[in-house]
Amino acid sequence: MKTVGLIGFGAIGRYIVKHWASAASDYRLTHVLGRTAQLDDMRKACGAGTMVTDRPDEFLDDLPDIVIEAAGHTAVKMHGPAILAAGRELYLL
Repeated sequence: MKTVGLIGFGAIGRYIVKHWASAASDYRLTHVLGRTAQLDDMRKACGAGTMVTDRPDEFLDDLPDIVIEAAGHTAVKMHGPAILAAGRELYLL
């Protein structure tokens, strides 16, 4: 089973989290990176089995196999190079 991380918890990120369990049997959502103001909502939506953080360094220190970026161009510029340099797959939405 591959692990997946999500960057962004806006409309797209929320949709992904909401529908994840019913759509992705061979992939496990293990990491979500969002804004500080979203932490409580992210924790409620993701449950106990997912690392939820507002700290990019924490997210990048323990990268999943695949990262889905749903936060915009700035997030790609900030985090994309490190994700790719670590040999992970990066999907941009």
